[in-house]
Amino acid sequence: MTGLLDKSAQAATAAHLLFEAGLYADAVSRAYYAMFDAAQAFLAGRGFVNPPRVKSHARIVSLFSRASIEGNEIPVEHARALSRALAARIDADYEQQEVPREIASRILTDMDAFVAHVRSALEGTRG
Repeated sequence: MTGLLDKSAQAATAAHLLFEAGLYADAVSRAYYAMFDAAQAFLAGRGFVNPPRVKSHARIVSLFSRASIEGNEIPVEHARALSRALAARIDADYEQQEVPREIASRILTDMDAFVAHVRSALEGTRG
């Protein structure tokens, strides 16, 4: 779980650096992976999934959405943000669509809130 949170933090840092360099598609991709890794850590911490076994992006997004509906720890808006980030990453990586600065900025804002909330939720259960 800690390894996934560390990986998430590295991807978040990269997302901000890429955004500042004007590489919005790459920033969105890294932002999504920061959220994806944080989601996997959350799910593993709650017994929803064993991350090494489940790598499907759609499955992780679905399980995270379910966790946000079933529990009160994660606002549903974070599940929606994860879905938006996945869609933007797919567009950027596979559809080769340009990502406007405004969209990248929103995804990074969502990423920061998402990762902070997941980290806080997980740290609250350790102590």
